[in-house]
Amino acid sequence: MAGMFSLGLSTGAARKPNRFYLAYGSNLSLERMKSRCPDAVVLGTAVIPGYRLLFKKSPKTGSYATIEQDANCCVPALVYKISELDEALLDRCEGYPRYYYKRNFRLSVTRLDSGRRMKERKWCMAYVMHEVRILGETGHGVFPALG
Repeated sequence: MAGMFSLGLSTGAARKPNRFYLAYGSNLSLERMKSRCPDAVVLGTAVIPGYRLLFKKSPKTGSYATIEQDANCCVPALVYKISELDEALLDRCEGYPRYYYKRNFRLSVTRLDSGRRMKERKWCMAYVMHEVRILGETGHGVFPALG
């Protein structure tokens, strides 16, 4: 993880998971998240109301998952608790801020360990692709992560 040291976030509070991240695409894969975010802990599930899942096309590298507003839909998501370092690493992986921006949602989270909803809604961050991208198709290997 040589890259983590260049971020200036290698020790202390930067490594303590203290924020919530919503995964709805390829980051649903626990293996993928472990390789991207060393401090991430799977916490539970949530539903993003008023949004739909879609795939937008990149002319050179395929299609990528994103969400967009749609009052008649909702998007199920996996909630991870991540550290400041994890978020910085995700920023790089997701192409923030060039390709994706961050959107915060205040959501009810259902814990995976107990199946119970947490008492208070949590502010959770998701990456949303800039709207100027055109629609595309999912690549091979995305839907197994969703299954």
